[in-house]
Amino acid sequence: MSTELQAPSQEALFALDNLTEVQQEMLETLLSRFGGGESGSIAPSGPVGMDVDDEGYSPLQLPVIKIKQKMTSDPGCPEEAKEGDFYTTSGDLLSSPLSIVPVALWKSHIKWDEGGGRDIECQSPDAKLGSINLLCKDCPDLPWRNNEKQACGNVMNAIVLTDTLALYTVRFAGSSFKTGRTLGRFLRSQTALWARQFKLSSEGRQNKKGSFFIYDIAASAEAPTNDVQEVAKYVTIHLAEARKSFLEEFYARTKGELPDVPAEGGVESSTITVEASPASDDEPDFGDM
Repeated sequence: MSTELQAPSQEALFALDNLTEVQQEMLETLLSRFGGGESGSIAPSGPVGMDVDDEGYSPLQLPVIKIKQKMTSDPGCPEEAKEGDFYTTSGDLLSSPLSIVPVALWKSHIKWDEGGGRDIECQSPDAKLGSINLLCKDCPDLPWRNNEKQACGNVMNAIVLTDTLALYTVRFAGSSFKTGRTLGRFLRSQTALWARQFKLSSEGRQNKKGSFFIYDIAASAEAPTNDVQEVAKYVTIHLAEARKSFLEEFYARTKGELPDVPAEGGVESSTITVEASPASDDEPDFGDM
């Protein structure tokens, strides 16, 4: 991140006077997530669901938004959830469409154990270097090679801030991956992630494998309020710092070289990786649509 882009202080955010009562209550919860360690930082490893050291850091744990599917067996899914509804890993039902402001977006790769278990054989937090110390572009299991799907999978990961200032992870995987790419195209046309609001919804699909729901994204005609933009700016910049620290550690562990981080201005520079935990039960791949 460019040193010219400064995050507003927590004191300045608490002084915002146009937040609703609900937003003010949520702001305190939100900012407390960034209060661990002597420097008030979040752990560089914790946010991506890997090694968390015991040095006083506070790893950022975020609920994940999921879609209730016909085959959903997640014990955390609320009983009242209907097919196509949004629910979270913290057990909450969310409205749809859901108003969101993206504060992070990144692509990753994940390869599950070929034995059919839920163990991760390899994963890459930036879709460039895998945890087995192999460049993704040289891997025989690269998600797509010569227009043929391989064993590894693409995931477009997003961290989003709702209009109530709740913070969630959304993983666009399987049949929803294209929706994540659409969001990326929207964001690349913006000067800042926090300058635009989007509507996240679910969309029913059907093919020879059955009926299911995928994520859908649309730009909203309404911009976030100035106060919400200030909160989103704070979150984006602090997650950027965590992302940089994590990638440095990850590349050092796998004996790779840290890739060049683009200067401020593109999606890569202003979208930050924060992954609450490895994907385990996300949207299934129903094949190309």
